[in-house]
Amino acid sequence: KTAIDLYGDTLSSIWISAGGNDFAGESDLLPLLEDDCSAATTPEECFVFGPGGVEVFFQTIESYYRAMLGYAYTRTPANCHTVMHTYDYAIPNGKGLGRGKGWLLDALVKANVPEPLRHPCVKWLIDQHTRVLNTIAASDPTSLHVVDSRDVLSATDWANELHPTGEGFKKIAAQS
Repeated sequence: KTAIDLYGDTLSSIWISAGGNDFAGESDLLPLLEDDCSAATTPEECFVFGPGGVEVFFQTIESYYRAMLGYAYTRTPANCHTVMHTYDYAIPNGKGLGRGKGWLLDALVKANVPEPLRHPCVKWLIDQHTRVLNTIAASDPTSLHVVDSRDVLSATDWANELHPTGEGFKKIAAQS
């Protein structure tokens, strides 16, 4: 909001990176997961549906995006474009920044997600986030754009569970 307030009338584009951190971290991801996923055979079986579940979570993400876009629409030129991105499929390996722990693996382990389903669960979340972004962009395809950065990075392009290496960032930037 501050940047839009300061520069809004001069902007030709706004680039938004949001939503992913809302399901990264044990306190954010764990409530979206069933308590015991040990018998799950699909990613969907690992997630909570209904009140407090993933549908409500992504409805909230969509409402935040729409509120942010509404704010931007009222403070930027009519021809201002907004670019959003999907993230790539992070690999839940427990690696964090420096010596810190990661943001995904601990929650998946605590929910007893079988190892073969851990990465598919992350993929499922990213795909749901992408669905939300595409729904939003469809409401104004002239001004709203989604950069699909899924499946851009290889395993060696990740610095940790959430952040690409420098070369990985370059690959994602090339998508836009």
